[in-house]
Amino acid sequence: MRTPMGIASRSGWGPGLLALAAVGLLALGGCGGSEDASPSPGSSSSAPDAAAGTPSASVEPAADGVPPAFCDLLTPEEIGDALGAPVTVETGPLGECEFGQEDPREISGSLGTAELAEAASGFEVYRHGTSSAMDSPSEHTIGGLGDGAFLTLGTVGGGENLHLAGGVLHGTVVFTVNLSQGAGHTEDELVAVGEKLLKLEYDAAG
Repeated sequence: MRTPMGIASRSGWGPGLLALAAVGLLALGGCGGSEDASPSPGSSSSAPDAAAGTPSASVEPAADGVPPAFCDLLTPEEIGDALGAPVTVETGPLGECEFGQEDPREISGSLGTAELAEAASGFEVYRHGTSSAMDSPSEHTIGGLGDGAFLTLGTVGGGENLHLAGGVLHGTVVFTVNLSQGAGHTEDELVAVGEKLLKLEYDAAG
């Protein structure tokens, strides 16, 4: 499977994602939880500024010992339908499902998992960690999905374009979504895509 264009050609995307993931991991460390990773700062007008994160480096196994692998559970066509454009997909180094479009400025991102030590308090800490990694974050609670769901949007590292991080809670597992873009998409556009992706994840693995 070839590397997603929106991922491979974004210089610095991986390190930035890991930097934001570290913020969430530090936050979870305070309450005994762990998480699953994502997003990045800085960029030029021709490439995305960043993405917003889902910690994954120290994710604990799910109840059956194997976290959901969304590149196996979802097809590129299903993910592309949520974005409204064709995508290519690839399993990332931490097991997350990375996806991208031909134009690297367009929406790309990842779907992953984070295992929490405690469902309620861990989810709130995780949610706070995603917003603390962004400039002037805007939070959206998504009703009627799982045991709780949210999307957080904001710029990262002083960039101009909005990025998104979110999750849906299922027991003590968070199914995560992270979106990065450099095409000037609006908050409403990203929220619509984020909601569709969270529902896809929950329906596939929830």
